Amino acid sequence: MTSRAMADFTPSKARFLIWGAGPLLVAMLASSCSGNDPGVNAGQADQSSATSIAIDQAVDGATVLQAALDQLAAGYHFSSTATVNGTAAVTAAGDRVGDSTRMNVSSNGAAVDYVVTPTATWVNKDGTWSEVTDDTAPADPLGALRAPTSVTVAPSVAGAPMVLTASYPASALSLPGDAAVDVVFTINGSALSSLSYSSTSDGGAAEVHTDITALVDTSPVTVPKI
Repeated sequence: MTSRAMADFTPSKARFLIWGAGPLLVAMLASSCSGNDPGVNAGQADQSSATSIAIDQAVDGATVLQAALDQLAAGYHFSSTATVNGTAAVTAAGDRVGDSTRMNVSSNGAAVDYVVTPTATWVNKDGTWSEVTDDTAPADPLGALRAPTSVTVAPSVAGAPMVLTASYPASALSLPGDAAVDVVFTINGSALSSLSYSSTSDGGAAEVHTDITALVDTSPVTVPKI
């Protein structure tokens, strides 16, 4: 991504980097054989398959996803990487604490800091904080993820992370086009640990991967002094 594109990286373009997935990031960037293990006999394979099916049938993916998102209400740390045609284009990392966010977005050697509260957004591009008045970030950056059109659960065995694939209208994630967008969630126990999605546009194939972890810095997000 060019330095000019980085300068135009507004809070709305960063809205999904706030929670980590970054769908709008892809839109912005666009404008600038498997088989059974031979060591497993047929009986073992059948038993494993039966276990997976039993687990999957007992899981309501939509309910699991909602519960995992609910656990993030108090806060979380996120780290995101967006790649275009296999090359890292943008990285973002930050904290969501309560209803506010602090984060750093970097690309091509340039970095921008953001502070987002329910009432205002501040940006620091050159060492000086300024309040943004022509763009806003969402009050609930997880909101768009709470209304998938479908959720499927990948086959798994007991004790393994659960992988959910949730589909959303492109418009719900601020992406162009009418095609559905699949977001893949990895859940350990009941906690969301990562999410990712891919998109193809004129700019090429883009992928965004985000890791979600517990907050280390639990201090409140403070409004910058201007």
